[in-house]
Order: sequence, then C-alpha cells, then structure tokens
Amino acid sequence: MRFSFLSRTVVAGTLVLSGAVVLPTSAMAATADYVIVNRDGTVEVESLTASELNDVASDPDVRLVSRDREISVSDESDAVVAGLTVPTDVAAGEVIPGRYIVRFASNSAVGIAASTLSVGVRATFSSAIDGFVADLSDDDLASLRDNPNVIGIEPDTVVAVNTDVASPQLNATWGLDRIDQRGLPLNAQYNFTATGSGVTSYIVDTGVLATHTQFENRVTNGFTAIVDGKGTTDCHGHGTHVAGTVGGSTHGVAKDVSIVPVRVLSCSGSGSTSGVIAGIDWMVGHHAAGVPAVANLSIGGGFSPSLNSAIDRAVADGISMVVAAGNSNADACSYSPSSAPSAITVAASNLMDARSSFSNWGRCVDLFAPGQSITSAGISSPTALASMSGTSMAAPHVAGVVALYLQQNRTAAPAAVSNAINNAATRGIISNAGAGTANRLVLSTSFEPAPNSAPAAPSSLTGIGYNQSARLSWVAPSFNGGEAVTDYVVEYATTSAGSNALVWTTFADGVSVSTTATVTGLTNGTQYQFRVSAVNAVGRGAASSIATVTPVYAGVAGAPRALTAVAGRMKLTLSWQSPLSNGGFTITDYAIETSTDSGTTWTRFADSVTTSTSATLTVPTGGVTYQVRVRAVNSFGLGEASNI
Repeated sequence: MRFSFLSRTVVAGTLVLSGAVVLPTSAMAATADYVIVNRDGTVEVESLTASELNDVASDPDVRLVSRDREISVSDESDAVVAGLTVPTDVAAGEVIPGRYIVRFASNSAVGIAASTLSVGVRATFSSAIDGFVADLSDDDLASLRDNPNVIGIEPDTVVAVNTDVASPQLNATWGLDRIDQRGLPLNAQYNFTATGSGVTSYIVDTGVLATHTQFENRVTNGFTAIVDGKGTTDCHGHGTHVAGTVGGSTHGVAKDVSIVPVRVLSCSGSGSTSGVIAGIDWMVGHHAAGVPAVANLSIGGGFSPSLNSAIDRAVADGISMVVAAGNSNADACSYSPSSAPSAITVAASNLMDARSSFSNWGRCVDLFAPGQSITSAGISSPTALASMSGTSMAAPHVAGVVALYLQQNRTAAPAAVSNAINNAATRGIISNAGAGTANRLVLSTSFEPAPNSAPAAPSSLTGIGYNQSARLSWVAPSFNGGEAVTDYVVEYATTSAGSNALVWTTFADGVSVSTTATVTGLTNGTQYQFRVSAVNAVGRGAASSIATVTPVYAGVAGAPRALTAVAGRMKLTLSWQSPLSNGGFTITDYAIETSTDSGTTWTRFADSVTTSTSATLTVPTGGVTYQVRVRAVNSFGLGEASNI
C-alpha cells in the first residue's frame, strides 16, 4: 500500500512524518533496517528505502520509526550515552541547571511527549523507569506538568563516589577476616565455602580496570554513561577498589563472581542522577531472566524519587541492589539511593565494631559491614593495591556475601536474599549504631538465622540526687537479643577514695523489668557513677553509658559546678554549670553572692530572676578583692553553694 507524502516538520532534531515520529541518524541511507513501533504496541524490523520510509511513517497506525543499529559501551554517537555529560562547574549534590528527569505512567507516552520539546531529549529510559532526561525550557516544563501521563518531574543532580579519605597504608584486609566470624578478636583468616561462581555482579561506579590480576579475566562487557573515550575503564580508582572487594581473587568476598562494569561516574568521581538511571536502565534491559545477579552502588546524592524507582524496578527484575548508606554522619533516608526501600543499605563499621564516625545511620540502614582502611585493587598497575575508607567500602562486602548466597540459592528473589542476609547477621554488636539503626553486622559463613544473644545496652540513662538516694531512669535496649528482657542490673561506683579505677557495686533491687530504679543507702555530697545492663535467658548484656549523680538533702539543690570569673573594668563576668541534682524540684533562679571579707559575710547580688548560667556583675569599688559564689534556687529554697 502507498501513502502520499502529507507534511513534515522538524522538532529538536526529530523528524515527524504525518504523526509518526522518525528518529534521524547522521545519514539517511538509501536502504536500511528500521525498527517500526505500531500504535497497537507491536514492533517490526524492516529494510526500507527512503521512499518506503516516507510511506511507512505516514501510516496512521505507525507511532515511531527508528534506524536499527548496534550499540556498544564505547559508542560515543549514541544519544543515550552522549547526552549525559556533567557540567564541570556543578558540585556533587547540586542541581544541573535546566536538566530534568521526567517519568511517565507508561513507555508509550514517552516518545510522543519527547517529540514536542523545544530543545530535545538527552536520554530515554524504558527498563529502569519509563521516561527521559532532557533540557527543558519553562514552557516545556509547564507543558509536561500538565501532561496527565507524567507521574514525576525532578531536577537532574550531580552524584559522586561515597568515599572518605584514602589511606596510603596498604594494610591487610581485615574486613574479610571480620565478616566470617561473629565476634572479636580477629583470627587472621577468611573462611569460605562458596565463591559466587555463576553469579553476575554489576559494579555501578567509575568503571573497572579489567586487566587487574585480582579479576582473572572475569570482567565482561558493560556500559558507560560517560563520554570521554575510555569506555568502561576506570580512571578514578573507586570502582576498581569496590569490584576488588566484591570479587577480587585475594581481596574479594566472592572470588569467582562475574564482574560487569556499569560506568556512571567520570574520572573525577562524579556523574548525574540521570546517568545512574541510564546505567540501571541498561542493566535491567540486559539482565537475562533467571540469572542470579547483584548490583553494588557505592554512590550517593540528594534524595531522588526517580533513582529510587529505578532501584525498585531493578529489584523487580530480579537483581539484588546493594547501596552505600553515605558518609555524612546523617540520616540515610535523606539521600538516594540509600533511601530506596527495596535496596540493601549498608553502613560502615570499624575495627572495634563501632559505627564509623562518617557513616550515615537511621531506619533506612539494613546492616553494617567493615568500611575503614579496606585494602583492595588499585589502578596504577595491574597488580596495584589501595586502601580506602567509606560506606563505599562497606557495601561491596555485603554485595559479595549476596553473591555467595545466590550461588547456593540461584532462584532466590531479592526480597528473600535480603531477608536471609539480614537474619543471619550478628545482632546487637555495633556500638553507637545511631538512632533508629538496625544493629546488625554482616556474616559471610552462614545463612541460618543468627542465634539468640544477650541484650544490647540500655540507653539514655539519667539520674537525680535526693537525700541519701538517687532516682534513675533509662530506655530499654534497642535489641533484646531474640529473648525477652527479664531483669536489669543497676551498678554504682565512687571515686571518693581517690582511685581512678571504678569499683562497681550491684544494687540489690530484686528482679524487675522496670526502666526506673531508686538506689538508696548513699552518702549525701558524694559523687556516684551509675550504669545499667539488661538480662535475658542468654545472659547479661553490655552496660549503658555512665550517669553521674550526687545525693543531697531532700529538697536542696546541689552546688552549681565549674564556676569561673573573668575580671574586667569595674565588672566581673561569671559562668557556671547547672548542679547535678535539682533536689527534686525545678530550678527557678540562681543566687549570686559576693564577699569582701574573705567569706565571713556574704551579700546577694541584686539581679533579675533567671535560670541563665552566666552573669555580669558591676563592681562598685575598685581595688577591692571580691569572692563570688553561686547557689541554685528551687521551691525548697537556696541550694548548696558553688566553689568560690
């Protein structure tokens, strides 16, 4: 059937023939293969002459016609790759001016909307999300916001590697030693019964140095969103280091895993959110059904619904997504991809089983893994090693463990993988895990649920001193060890004897699960240290942080502490700390008293009523020595005097 040529218009480099969108190539060949997308959703590939192309494009049943071609990871002319360059003057976490990620309810609406833009689309997505990234004018933006098929628009932002300061010391890989055992001390061994054989590991990062001896020819063809002629080769070092921890022959967790580089970050370690989505889009599109796979994303940027949706799509495709929590010492839920609910989000721990000071925390974190001074593959030579710190180094430990699990459970869905890894992790062992953070450390040698343990330490211990007693309160442990808490042990100690070593005495309060206690039989005026630990069927857990309390006579506030005075011209500037005990009543004021006769008589300074712990006194007479003290005031009256 022949159709007459009706009209054509060129819109932002896209040829529109009578309603069908024709995506142009650098040269329209006399005869070439074309992909024809019909409006009923069917797709055909036909060899067409230029005249036949016009006829097909004029067919009202045809929605889109595009030249069929091969695409390689180093094909710089491909629009999906070439359009995702990042401006050099935009820092990590900042918005790329004028560039937006647009998500649609279905892929069928993407091409139609793209054809109406005044500037043009930089990249289209169909596997991770249905949408595109484009430079949009204000009119384009307004039009898309009114489009009923659009479900989300967000600015494209710059993302960067999640790495802390790299150390020059090439110390042993203690991380492998730590994840194969539940407790310290380390035994200088990494034991394993699986190697990740038959599992695909996508490294979404700065690329991978495929010739490194750690990888033993296990690096396969991948994808790059960076246009610099380097393909998937790593010119930064971060991605190679991460890949070495996932699957290096000596420094890796899963020593036989297949490694696929997905390069979304440049030689400077930065890229765009859309570039990461492009990498995931390619990954989902090329992941063969039924092939066990894990992806590691040791990257981070601002919160992005589009990136989180891409993560969810990859998980739905059967790829377990492991992401770094981030290095801002902040709530991981504020960033992407660490906030993606379907991902396994990993925080960093140190040699002492404490949360690394830089590591993000919060309810979006699933578990911890070693992340400080981790030795892995470098890029200065095929045998180079490097030591780095960051949640970027923690995540690949978990990605490697996922590969071990998938080798033995090849049909496991990502949700089952996540449950197995989290349930097998060692619980309650990380100190200072962070508010709301799951206290779990990854384990590589068993995927059986972790055995019950003693409870974690109670938190937020506070105390108030009373007459020969102290009233304590605390918060129950965040993790009970898998067994109900049956008692709390309250201990106290004093340094009044002059020794720096605390000798702890257990207060005999019977068995109780109450999170309050009143310790009696104390000496007024003596400073006591208190701590509390929880007990369950397994045993007694770690002690809480210490609370300091000084018992006082009933109703009398304790002495203000650390009084200092700075003399000025006819004035004294005072500061102090509140007393350890308020006597059981709220402190309502501080009384400042002065003496000019070596403390024989004291005069109260006339100032306003205030609970401020600083004051300035006007000195009426120069050349006179003043002594000053401060006393807290409550409803019972004047409290004990501070130091002079």
